[in-house]
Amino acid sequence: MIPKAWVDSVNPRRSAMTMIEVTIAILVIGLLSAITAPRLSDAYRSTRLQSAAWRVTNDVRLARQMAIARGRSIEWVCQNANDVYTCASLGSRDGSGASMSVSIGELFDSSFDLSADFDGQSTIRFDADGVPYVGTSMMQTGVITLQFGGDRYDVRIAAGTGLVSLTNVSVWIPTSDPVYEPASQSAQVDGTSGATP
Repeated sequence: MIPKAWVDSVNPRRSAMTMIEVTIAILVIGLLSAITAPRLSDAYRSTRLQSAAWRVTNDVRLARQMAIARGRSIEWVCQNANDVYTCASLGSRDGSGASMSVSIGELFDSSFDLSADFDGQSTIRFDADGVPYVGTSMMQTGVITLQFGGDRYDVRIAAGTGLVSLTNVSVWIPTSDPVYEPASQSAQVDGTSGATP
């Protein structure tokens, strides 16, 4: 049996939302969407930038592995102005004519910035042992940078060994709260086996 107080308090003619309630609900939903949409867009671009960085890392590793496997030098060239990199002779077994060319802007996002610095040059060559060279000299420092806004990834090539590593070196605004301090994420990739130490 339902208590009489409950029955008297229920208005049988009020079974839907009023226009004011609907308007307030729409405004709240719109406000939440306006706040979260830019953050989702930035998160999407950050994920795409990370994917682009892994693509570059793996392509450099591939160039080194192919130089070792074929027993001859392979060159990796970055066109800093166009955000494009090429690697000659990766497309064919005998090394004749075919080359791989990747445009970061077309493949991922045109707002990403790609640049390479191998001892002041934008070309690196891996010899038959996988050792990186710039011109005729052994490379001393090699960094390929992918950047968008405050997010940045460095693909580093170790001098003498050709070991490839990917590091997230994003630019962060300093904060007094240690919870929000960034942690550098680094993944070492062995250029011959693909193993991570």
